Amino acid sequence: MAAHLSEKEWVALIRAHPELASIPGRLRVDATDIRAAAADTLCHIGGRPKFMLFVIEGEIRLVRRARNGAEIVLQRAIAGFVAEGSLESLRYHCDIVAARDSRIVGFPIKDFREALHDDESFRTFWMARLAPEVRALRAQC
Repeated sequence: MAAHLSEKEWVALIRAHPELASIPGRLRVDATDIRAAAADTLCHIGGRPKFMLFVIEGEIRLVRRARNGAEIVLQRAIAGFVAEGSLESLRYHCDIVAARDSRIVGFPIKDFREALHDDESFRTFWMARLAPEVRALRAQC
């Protein structure tokens, strides 16, 4: 189930997830409130990215399958952005699956890219939130 968010809903979301305050108003207008049941596949490997996803509640996983069919979890998100790599990709490199009932906000990816290009403060926010993730991944290696 998907719907657009009202201004009142945005106020509550920003209170619960302060980083959403950095989302430009024009992105908020076109954002979609997505509900997913446990085991729902939101996006399939090879599919064209349509949304930048922000997990409000629940759990979303990026998964691939091993040759023997076993699930390989590449990312697990219980809050915040997920599948950031899809922003500049023509195709998803994994499936995006709800591990439990979840609520996600989807920002149209084309509009997200344009906002990053046009809005310096949003671009700065985005780079600042990605940098610690890169450092954490390097530390894991």
